[in-house]
Amino acid sequence: PKDVLGGDALNLENGYITVHPGNVWFGVSELDQEERARRRAQDIGTELYIENLFTKKRQFVASTTEPLYYFKSKWLSDTELQYELPNGEKKIYKINE
Repeated sequence: PKDVLGGDALNLENGYITVHPGNVWFGVSELDQEERARRRAQDIGTELYIENLFTKKRQFVASTTEPLYYFKSKWLSDTELQYELPNGEKKIYKINE
């Protein structure tokens, strides 16, 4: 799906995957740093969503002012997603369906 990067967390049991709208990965450290600086100057942060691959419905999970941030998300269960904030704090998002 759109906005999915390599390493995003897929939940095979319920069809959810993490998505980071607008994030890009260049594979070159200097280009990543330049893009972070550009986004920081424009106050563009990063958002984390989960998307159901079957319904295409997205649910907001978290956001940060840190540009191009990767939340290091992983599924703990069918309904619980753990993710990490830039300060290292770990949070858990629970799907309510």
